[in-house]
Amino acid sequence: MASLYPYLILIGISIILATTWLLGQARRRARITNELVTLNQQLGFDLPDFLRRCWTPLSKAGFRGISWQLDWFGSSLAHTEGAEGEIFIHRKLEVEDITLMVNLYDGKRRFEQRYFSTVLSDSFFLLLYTDMWVKLGTVQGAFAQTAKMSVFLQHDMKNIVQLISLVAE
Repeated sequence: MASLYPYLILIGISIILATTWLLGQARRRARITNELVTLNQQLGFDLPDFLRRCWTPLSKAGFRGISWQLDWFGSSLAHTEGAEGEIFIHRKLEVEDITLMVNLYDGKRRFEQRYFSTVLSDSFFLLLYTDMWVKLGTVQGAFAQTAKMSVFLQHDMKNIVQLISLVAE
């Protein structure tokens, strides 16, 4: 029984060290996610600009590269940063007139590293998707305002035509 205590202490210390390491990794990824969110806010939720500048935080997270292709209201944009590889996380995001295909190249990660990469990439893709909806909402709002102004101008033109008809009589 007395020889069991050193093993229990060793197991306890191992669990504490593993938990501390995992907590540190989680905090590091949370800081990187916060950095991506802050960058997105600073850029005013501008999707193409965010895509061009997001590589610095993503590289800190251990991703090897990113490539993306964006169909932005009929204009095609594409860019690659870092190194491409065989292991990647792929997403295709579509919101009406905006289509985005992103590949995040990841190294040969296993177990908890793959989990942390997946969590960070999901947060990143959610930011991209949010930017797409924000832009689409802005464009649709502008079209709605233009339609209202068009109706107003048509009404004014009818009034001017009626006024000219009255003056002509």
